[in-house]
Amino acid sequence: MLPLFQLNAEQFVRDHVVCMYPLLPTMQGVHHEMIKQVTDELVTLYREDEVTLADQLIWMSLLLERTDTIPPLEKSEIERQLHMYDSLWEESPKIQKIRAESEARGELRVARRMFINIVSVRFPTLTELAKKQAALIDSPEALEFLALKVVLAPDEKIARWLATP
Repeated sequence: MLPLFQLNAEQFVRDHVVCMYPLLPTMQGVHHEMIKQVTDELVTLYREDEVTLADQLIWMSLLLERTDTIPPLEKSEIERQLHMYDSLWEESPKIQKIRAESEARGELRVARRMFINIVSVRFPTLTELAKKQAALIDSPEALEFLALKVVLAPDEKIARWLATP
């Protein structure tokens, strides 16, 4: 275990220990001039590798958000400096993947809710069946198609048949 909050950031910057730069916001002695120096060094070091640069700055930003070792005004100035690199964050393949996965989970959650709501309004006695069926389906499109079928179902018997796995 390494108690970062007890370490002094100045030593790592002076020795150019680049692997520790993302962790600097958790250490003692951090100020916006230091972060400016560090980000300039990272930009120079990773000029041909924007993905790694983005990763370094993302970690620095995330840890900065969570730290209480930096006075609020200084923290605000550091955040302002790091925001200059937000485009790297937005273009990061990792962030794009996380965002796409999050959107997909959101779409699935909405589709499940929609299917359950439609069934519960049209055929309240089938609500529990709809919840179980919705949990088994991993495709928003399939749930939407099933919801449309339930909307058009002439009676509860057909709706039960549609909602049964």
